[in-house]
Amino acid sequence: MNTKVAKKNNKGFTLIELIVVIAIIAVLAAILAPQYLRYVEKSRVSVDCQSAAEILNASRTACADESVYDILNDKDNKVVWSADGKITVSGTKDTAPNTGKLAEEVRTTVTGKSGADSVVARKSKTLSEGDFTVTITPDTANGTVTVGGKWSNLKAGVVASELDRKSTGVKSSSK
Repeated sequence: MNTKVAKKNNKGFTLIELIVVIAIIAVLAAILAPQYLRYVEKSRVSVDCQSAAEILNASRTACADESVYDILNDKDNKVVWSADGKITVSGTKDTAPNTGKLAEEVRTTVTGKSGADSVVARKSKTLSEGDFTVTITPDTANGTVTVGGKWSNLKAGVVASELDRKSTGVKSSSK
């Protein structure tokens, strides 16, 4: 009798090999996930700083318009981007500053829409509580306008001067 012994040809992974691979993947995920989340939040902060810079530049551009310049008071003209994403204007000679020329110019430039209901949503959790305030100070003697931006009311531990630099492009001086 000629009997052939069937040769077992197991192709596959053992349970131990699978457990080792899963353990390696879990360790990599535990190391990389926090770094990925920090990277995502950092990019969201960058997007919010770019939006603040756009609001600042829109305010500068609007002030170049003579009809906007004429409604500015000598001081305390403000454009505020609040935590809820709304852009409000205060301190101008407009009877209704939030629907006036400066407000509409800034909102239309930044959002592409006019009206007090147009918002620029915040992306980052880090800046979710803060306000970005643009202060506009005209110099009537020589017909120029100084426009500056600053973050305020931020969460504890957030360095406002670094955000101001990113948003305005100007290095802040510290003593």
